Amino acid sequence: MACAKKQNKPLLIDFNGHSCTNCKLMENKVWPDKRILEAMKNNFVIVSLYIDDRTKLPENEQFTTKEGKMINTLGKKNAHFQISRFNSNSQPFYVIMDHNDQSLGAPLGLTLNADEFLKFLNEGEEKFQQIK
Repeated sequence: MACAKKQNKPLLIDFNGHSCTNCKLMENKVWPDKRILEAMKNNFVIVSLYIDDRTKLPENEQFTTKEGKMINTLGKKNAHFQISRFNSNSQPFYVIMDHNDQSLGAPLGLTLNADEFLKFLNEGEEKFQQIK
């Protein structure tokens, strides 16, 4: 978020997975569209949160959820964030956030329609410009 604030751009969160076939489809079929590449490069700070990242969290960052699930890896922490904040557990999953940690429109899941993804990006960026 600090990087997005510094650049005065909205944050595009990409909930992803190393073994996520649909994520790779999006990255290979939709992201290469010149309009999308330009919008993502120029208008957003992008963070990819991998839900299957096995990197162990330092002990002081590990916790147990209210459901009793131990969160001890970066992937579990990312997945918990996606589920608890956005009530979603599927990937890919995209969210555009402002600098106050608020969503700028509805999140978007898998779409192989470049126009639909571009509309999602443009609407989020327009909402960000309105509140800036």
